[in-house]
Amino acid sequence: MDTLSRIVEDVRKAVEHLKQQRQQTSANIELSTVMTAAGEVLDDELDRLSPHSPADPTVQWEPLNRLIEAGELILSLVPSNHRLRFVFLCNLSASLARRFDLMAPAGNPDWKDLDRAVDLAADAVSVVHGEDVRHRCVVLYRLSRVLEKRGMYSSNVKDIELALQAADESATHLGVAQDMALDCRVQVVKLLTMLFTATHGMNFIERAVAVAQEAVDAMPKRCDQTDESVVHERQLGLNTLARALGMRFEAKGAVEDLDRAIALLDNSLPSLGAEDPNFVIGLDYLGILLGTRFEQQGDIADLNDAIQWSEVAVKRALSSDPDRPRKLQNLADRLAERGQYTGQVADIVRAIEYAQEGLQDAPLNHGERAKWLGNLGAFFGMRYRITQPEPDRTDLAQATKITSEAIDLARKRGDVVLLGSLANTLGNILRYKYEAGDHDDATCLDRAAEVLEEALDLLGPDPEQAFLYHGLGETLLLRYEYGGAVEDVGGAIQAYQRTLDSEIGPPTVRINAAVRAAELLGLLGRWAEATNSLERAVHLLHVLTPGLLQTENKQQLIRHFSGVGAAAAAAALNAGKDPGHALGYLELGRGIISGFLLDMRTDTSALRQAHPDLADQFLRLSSRLAGRPKLQRYDRKTGGQPLFQEGPMAESFDPSKERWRRAVGSEMEALLTEIRSQPEFERFLLPPTVEQLKAAADPDPIFVANVSAFRCDVFVVESHQIRAVPLPHLCQERIIQENHRVQMGSGSLSETLKWLWHALVRPALDGLGLHGNVVPEGTNHAAVEWPRVWWVAVGPLSGLPLHAAGDHGSHNQETALDWVMSSYSSSIKALIAGRTSQPLPPSTSTPGRTVLISMPNTPGQDHLNFTDREVNMLTELCPSMQLTPERPPSLTKDDVLGQLRGCRVFHFAGHGITDPGDPSKSCLLLNDWETRPLTVGDLREERLVEEVAPASAPFLAYLSACSTAANEKLALTDEAIHLVSACQLAGFRHVVGTLWSVSDVFCVDVARRFYEVLRDEGATDVAVCRALHLAMRELRDIKAERKGEKGVTLDNSNGLDRGARVAGPKRHNLLWVPYVHFGV
Repeated sequence: MDTLSRIVEDVRKAVEHLKQQRQQTSANIELSTVMTAAGEVLDDELDRLSPHSPADPTVQWEPLNRLIEAGELILSLVPSNHRLRFVFLCNLSASLARRFDLMAPAGNPDWKDLDRAVDLAADAVSVVHGEDVRHRCVVLYRLSRVLEKRGMYSSNVKDIELALQAADESATHLGVAQDMALDCRVQVVKLLTMLFTATHGMNFIERAVAVAQEAVDAMPKRCDQTDESVVHERQLGLNTLARALGMRFEAKGAVEDLDRAIALLDNSLPSLGAEDPNFVIGLDYLGILLGTRFEQQGDIADLNDAIQWSEVAVKRALSSDPDRPRKLQNLADRLAERGQYTGQVADIVRAIEYAQEGLQDAPLNHGERAKWLGNLGAFFGMRYRITQPEPDRTDLAQATKITSEAIDLARKRGDVVLLGSLANTLGNILRYKYEAGDHDDATCLDRAAEVLEEALDLLGPDPEQAFLYHGLGETLLLRYEYGGAVEDVGGAIQAYQRTLDSEIGPPTVRINAAVRAAELLGLLGRWAEATNSLERAVHLLHVLTPGLLQTENKQQLIRHFSGVGAAAAAAALNAGKDPGHALGYLELGRGIISGFLLDMRTDTSALRQAHPDLADQFLRLSSRLAGRPKLQRYDRKTGGQPLFQEGPMAESFDPSKERWRRAVGSEMEALLTEIRSQPEFERFLLPPTVEQLKAAADPDPIFVANVSAFRCDVFVVESHQIRAVPLPHLCQERIIQENHRVQMGSGSLSETLKWLWHALVRPALDGLGLHGNVVPEGTNHAAVEWPRVWWVAVGPLSGLPLHAAGDHGSHNQETALDWVMSSYSSSIKALIAGRTSQPLPPSTSTPGRTVLISMPNTPGQDHLNFTDREVNMLTELCPSMQLTPERPPSLTKDDVLGQLRGCRVFHFAGHGITDPGDPSKSCLLLNDWETRPLTVGDLREERLVEEVAPASAPFLAYLSACSTAANEKLALTDEAIHLVSACQLAGFRHVVGTLWSVSDVFCVDVARRFYEVLRDEGATDVAVCRALHLAMRELRDIKAERKGEKGVTLDNSNGLDRGARVAGPKRHNLLWVPYVHFGV
């Protein structure tokens, strides 16, 4: 006889014995003892068949049926008034619910099992004696769980409300049943979040957060990590609070809720064993939250982590887990987001596969089926878009069919918020159909507008509103382009502005809407409104890219919004605003990455004198934010074993850079608020004021050349005024075209320089009253004084040689080189920061070190014949400049970086490469460049001025290589991401670089003349500019044996080009043109 048969027989005998005994006391005791033992056996058997046992549900089918049969028999034998009858009612209820769970994934659950499970649990509540408070708490909890299950599967809100009532009543007895306190609170929170999802009532989610916080607060602050039950309970509480906070964020958009929820899970999950059910639950929800934060802030590291954890959650979920379909959908969502972000169709394909699998596993009446169908429809739409220009039209048909089905289902269930999301998806798909030419008229657009407007009429304040309004704006704009209805333009503007006004909408969507609205407003001449939209967009750029984001992620975000600052400045001028105001927004909307790094290196001497503690805190945090954290692999405290022994998860729970930076970034924000509250530090690290912009033009004027589709101007900044000089002959399209020609080496560079002169440089110089400085032939140029000017080139202009503009084929000296000495800065802010944060030039009589690097032979690159000659020449010059030449023994990345600290001059002669995809990976080529390149990213993280005596502070970096001042990524040109700016950020006061490929042989002549001037005139700020100016003039005026234009050599002998043409343009004959000076 097996165990179940034995306990049934024991109960039957005990009941018979009770009936036969006149003296029933002993018989009652016997029956109670037998029933208690039987109840324990039944509970043990059910636990053995828990959802977390065998992955194959059929293994459980027979033993579960036998357990239910035994429960039914025992229940039929037990007297209806027996005090322990509730035990068997609860057990049978749980067994039937378990059998329902086994059938549900197959799509044919037995609803009679679940209905009877609810009835039995309700009977158990009714038979528990009133004075038995603890057991009443237990059975109420059981009733709540089974009602929750029925409500979840049937989407019956009434069941969830009844479940909450039972859980609330159970929670009232927590004083009696302390061991159940956490379970009861967690159940209450879970039901409140379900009601919030179903009804969107804010009272539910607010109460859920409050109860979850109570549960966590009631736990000991420090728990025994070796006690698995204690660890399990604490994690359960933290998981619950994180879920409630995450859902409140979705409703209210408070980022602090989202960050706190992620931090709770991030810090607590490592304490759990990988087999603990809460570990998988927590990982799954961590993936959801990280994905949500990516949607808000666009941090790709969050999205990659979300996918990683969601994959683990899916792998660890059993096929019989009723929550597995939702886990599959979460993973599909994240993969689709990454596919859309990166353009990788493989991620979209995987998303479709996981979404289809999840829908197949879920019951047909699952509460989230409409949402999941909508996601699948969106994924097909994404794949259609990504596979352009040869998409699969069946994807579009599938997307339309599935999304329409989802909308019908959501309508039946009255889910207003979901309808909003689905309407946005369908609106996108209908626009795709119109663009694909599936219809000869605007029927698709009419239908899209109708769907979106209907959803907006139903939807209250919700983050989804921003997407809906943006989609409506796009639809109406397309419809205007098709039919020309003026009211559609007004409707589109209004929709975009509503998007911008959505405070809880993602910044990326709001910025895009602001730009679109401004473009339309500009067409209508409504420049004041256009300016307002763009100025708000500029501020949102800084919300989108806070200091806590790593530089690589900022690049990914900023590239989508190139030119917003330039557009804001141009619109402001069109609106009649003061040029100083316009220039302020131009500065604010550019150089966001370099501006942050400059802020982190700001001079703190005044702060240290007034508030040394605050200065110390700032230096500590800035050095951490501007650098890279050292990552440690996480080991569990209970034995030191990592959570995952091998494979891609082996580095689980490393304190990743982004989360590490997020905590430091929040601390920095609080510190800046405190510093700005101190007298005289109210503007600490805030953008420069108009007065500060003007002060930067003392003693030399600054030209800021702005390029926008609205208009082009040069801002003329003087110490007493800021003016805007219109440039009617300059346009964005021509600039991009000329930039491309220069980079590719196609066309005539001479013609480009003439065009630059007439369209930009001459009008700018005329604006200051500057004219040519006629120098008679035979005059010693070193004795001539040229006025000095600064150039700040905006957008694609930054790749063009403004300093070389002019007609160099004539002798009328109509050239910038004959009128002024030119220096560059990436922004006025950078100019101000360089002057205040870097030490003043050392005295020419003060000895210093010079690091000289010659790379004639570079692995994988062409041999350079003249780098040794160049460096040997400098070695001979160094003693006359009070410099000690040093050449690193090993020309590797680490060796060179180590030598830079404490050197006054750094001269590199060799190959340079630009990375057109990611300019932060542009590099100087050393012996180990193929495995460990010395990149822009490496150099800008150096802080060479720290803990260095002023006499040893870095003064000059001379990069005699190709394209060291070039950034070929058009969308990031305003960020000045190149080797020259990286050296400035590292601490060098001046940097000489090149815009494109340079001549190997003539590099020697330019360097020789440059350093001779420094030797003769001293290492001053002006002397660096003057030295390069004279070197370029000398090279320009070289009289070759065969001459074409002035300064043009037709010699194509070996040594003409420095560089392997990996990233540089083709050969140019104006060999002096690419050299540029960035400094202070």
